[in-house]
Parts: sequence; structure tokens; C-alpha cells
Amino acid sequence: MAKIKAILVSATPWGLILIWVFFPSRCISDGNSWEALFLFLSLAVEIQTGQKKQYKMGVSDNSSGPVASPIALGEAIAWCVIFSLEAAVAITSNVATIAIFLTNKRIRVQTSILLVNLAVADLLVAIVPIPGWVYFFGVQANLWPDSTHLASQIAYSGLDIGGAFASVTNHGCIAIERLIATLLPFKYRSSKRMISTQLIIMVWFFAVCIPVVTLVGFHVLDSSMVAFFVWMPFLTLLLLVIAVSYSILLGRMKWLARNLRGHEETELRNNRFTVTVLIVTIVSLLAWLPFMIMSAIDLVAQTISHNVRLVSMVKLLHFFNSTCSIFIYWFRIPNFKAAAYSLVFRRHGMEQPERHRASFQSRNSNSCRGRATTSF
Repeated sequence: MAKIKAILVSATPWGLILIWVFFPSRCISDGNSWEALFLFLSLAVEIQTGQKKQYKMGVSDNSSGPVASPIALGEAIAWCVIFSLEAAVAITSNVATIAIFLTNKRIRVQTSILLVNLAVADLLVAIVPIPGWVYFFGVQANLWPDSTHLASQIAYSGLDIGGAFASVTNHGCIAIERLIATLLPFKYRSSKRMISTQLIIMVWFFAVCIPVVTLVGFHVLDSSMVAFFVWMPFLTLLLLVIAVSYSILLGRMKWLARNLRGHEETELRNNRFTVTVLIVTIVSLLAWLPFMIMSAIDLVAQTISHNVRLVSMVKLLHFFNSTCSIFIYWFRIPNFKAAAYSLVFRRHGMEQPERHRASFQSRNSNSCRGRATTSF
């Protein structure tokens, strides 16, 4: 009696066709017959649908490497172009952010050096993980040959995981710094450099330790659950710290608005900056968390990584985390826009537009009167 076997074959770039094959059991007594059957059915589907070629992509090690999942050549090229553009935007925006903060002392004083550290972490993601994702995408689609080896793949995974955790950990440290600056303003003013240094060290400590433990789990212990039991408790604690910190800060701001009519300029700037970094944190987490949820599910079930379109869309959103900050700074941080214009026009020997120069000079003169009492 014939046995019923099911084989999943990709017939179009946008869907899967389930082909039920009735094949006599006497013809599949050895493994070679199975392979021949699969090739025959794949060829039949390609001829029937006019599909010339299909490719396989996905993620491995729950970072940014590929595994098997069908995708067409044209779609692979489109994804490579999209991710390349995202990398270009991320590199440009973070280099610009770092340059603006480092060349404008007043903005550094009124905000936080942790924003520069965040831009460095996002720049790391833009330089290595995003181009690496494009490279592996192209390799699996046969757009170019694979010239990597195990050591380079491990190094890439470490930088990918480390950059991601550096970024999200930095948001937690910014929340802690804002809490200290608001609740203990005198202590913060006298020890701002030491507090910022300790928080930056904490960011990069976890950015190194978490990838090391993860890669040891994958490549030495041959277990993906090590990553699960490291990532999930850490992220849960981090989200708890962020939620509690900003809940306290927003509660205090609401109380001040209700009970105190005349706020000092310093207090108003402090509140505005707190809201600014809260917006940056929320946008970043909205972009970052879907990938971590997908990774957590895949660490346990190992099924999501085979859906290349889902993985690609989630990774696109994930990498957007490294591009969004500068646009928020542009509208929320006083003098950031004027400093950007000043940097660009001064570098190219051009005259800055009058309205931006006037705004910049006016705010500079106002800041001189209140700099001694600033809480940033």
C-alpha cells in the first residue's frame, strides 16, 4: 500500500505550496531516493510556475547570520539595497551626532555624555552588524561568494550581540542618571563626571560579557538555552529599571507642575531633557523588543528563523533603533539644530543662515547667566 508523504516547496516568492506526494514505499527504501524525489518535485514546481531560481535565508545564533528559508533573487537584491541604505543613514546620523556633541560644549553640559556613548554603540551596529547582514544575505542568494570562516563569523556575532546590548543597556543607564540628577541634584553636580564614567563602564562591561557567554553557549556547550537564560533575565531587569525610573521622574514632574507655579529655568530644562531621553528610549525599545521576542521564541522553538520575510522585517525595525535618535534630538534639544548648521557651514567655509545664527547666539547669551546653577 502506498505511503503518503508531505514536502513543503516554495513555488512563488510570496508563499509556500503544500504538495502531497503519493509515492510507493518500495521506491523510498534508501536515502538517495528521497533526495531524487525532492529534486524532481522542486523542478516540477519551478517549471509549472515559471520560477527560475529560489534562495535560502534566515538567521543563525539568534543574531544576524543566515539559515534556510526560500526567497527569490529579486527579493534578495531588494532587501540588500534596503539594509544598505539603512546602514548609510545610521552611519551618517551617528557620526553627525558624535561630532555635534563633541564640538559643542554647551550641548554636552546641558545634556549627558551618555548620549555620545549611545551614538557610539549605534555607530558600532551601523558599521558591523548591518553590513554583515547584507553580506550574508547576498552570500545565501549567490550574489557574491562566501569568503568568511568560523573565526570571522564568531567575531561578527559577538559584535552584533555586543552592539545591540550596549545600545539597550545605555538606555537603562540614562534612566539611572536622570533619576540621580533629579532626586539628588547637589550630589550629581559635584560627582557628574564620576557617575557618568561608572555608567559608561557598566554599559561596555555587559556589552562584552553577554556576547562572550552567549557564544560559549552556542559553540562550546552547544546549547542555545544558555543565551535564553542570560538574555531574558537581563532584559527583564533592564526594562524594570527603566520603567521604575521614568515612573518616578514623571510623577515628580507632575507634582511640580501642580504645586509649583514658578519653576526655575534649570528645573524646566531638566524636565525637558528627561522627556527627551524618555522619547528616545521608548522609540528604541519599540524598535528593539520585537527582535528580542522573536529571538527568545526561536531559541526555544527554533521555527521563526525559517521565515525570511518575517526575520528581515523585524531586523529592519531592529536596526532602525540605530538611526532614530538624531531626529529626536533635532526637535527636542535646544541649540542642537543650530549647532548642526554651524558645524556644516563652518566646515565648508560657508555663512550660516541668519535665523539659525541669531537663535544660537541668543541661547548662548541666555545660558551664560544660568550656567552656574545648571543641573546637567
